[in-house]
Amino acid sequence: MLSIPGKAFKMSKYTITFEQYDAYAAATGQRKPDDSGWGRANRPVIDVSWDDAVAYAAWLSAQTGGKFRLPSEAEWEYAARGGTATAYYWGNDIGVGNANCNGCGSQWDGTQTAPVGSFKPNPYGLYDMAGNVWQWTQSCPDSVTPCTDRVLRGGSWRDDPDGLRSALRSRGSASVSFNIVGFRLVQDNSSSSSSSSSSRSSSTSSSRYSSSSSSSSGSSALSFAMPEMLSIPGKAFTMSKYTITFAEYDAYVNSTNSPKPADSGWGRDNRPVINVSWDDAVAYAAWLSAQTGGKFRLPSEEEWEYAARGGTTTAYYWGDANANCNGCGSEWGGLQTAPVGFFRPNPYGLYDMSGNVFQWTQSCWDSTAPCEDRVLRGGSWVNSPDSLRSAYRSGLPVSFRSNAYGFRLVQDL
Repeated sequence: MLSIPGKAFKMSKYTITFEQYDAYAAATGQRKPDDSGWGRANRPVIDVSWDDAVAYAAWLSAQTGGKFRLPSEAEWEYAARGGTATAYYWGNDIGVGNANCNGCGSQWDGTQTAPVGSFKPNPYGLYDMAGNVWQWTQSCPDSVTPCTDRVLRGGSWRDDPDGLRSALRSRGSASVSFNIVGFRLVQDNSSSSSSSSSSRSSSTSSSRYSSSSSSSSGSSALSFAMPEMLSIPGKAFTMSKYTITFAEYDAYVNSTNSPKPADSGWGRDNRPVINVSWDDAVAYAAWLSAQTGGKFRLPSEEEWEYAARGGTTTAYYWGDANANCNGCGSEWGGLQTAPVGFFRPNPYGLYDMSGNVFQWTQSCWDSTAPCEDRVLRGGSWVNSPDSLRSAYRSGLPVSFRSNAYGFRLVQDL
């Protein structure tokens, strides 16, 4: 098992408002976005493209001395879940009055945005991480270059409840604006701006903005409303360095008299175990926990992507294809699995986070109950390079077995 470092960062407590964005527009002479007749002030800014959001972040950074940017997709989902593993951060059912969407039971449903902070926050104190407006991220949705589209997360006032799931993703052209799309910012903890001084303890404040802020040089207070930033705690955990091998899984089989999965004639030992279902993987984790006294489990989808990226924001953790897939240029591509650890690891020291075998996660594919389909990540030897992207996801029934699917485990610290 390898330790995966937790990355702490700050994220704006609310999506950026018209009041905040209008200060930027006035200072720079940029276009003021249309509010669709719903009002400005503490409404989430809409009618802003990805390009507009990036420009605002650059301006705010210059004004404050901080380093503001859009969140990566992995950062966004980690923050949105707030430590939960359910479809929404409040549970698996949409309920009534938890968010603004077309079917959420709010007074704004399907008609317009709500003022920011109208609904209860998630466990990290962040408001409107589901519904109201889609939120731009810095991430590309696929490996196409140049990256002209960007990932959107969170759902909006116009979407049905399924569009608000913490795991759901959409995309939009970086140059196009919509009245269902806004954004929020993150700030790395290395930033020295005093605007970052808001913390989790400030979540009880009635103010939606920092009342004043000074630049990092200690100059006079700024004349515009600053986004209030909350600290998002990093979560450290350990993850198996390699996908579980036949040698490891066969020990469980021999101990429990469970069915021995076929190796498709490719060999066992240090090959990744294949032909195992989600149910099989969960049973192995439970057995290993009982044998060792540890608490082993499948990773959540968010944990998997965070670990797979290894701090990178590119389509693959190395930049270009360097793995076992159908088109990756390896001797096994499109034919069979490779022995674990054959390709170079990611920046966290994890091997085969892209290619060789798809990996089961503990996460549900969607909000359908009961949760009969689970998410698979990573791509396999039989898939094209596009399926190996760090952001790519698939889903299958928990009983499904294939010679393209395996798993790895995590252990909470």
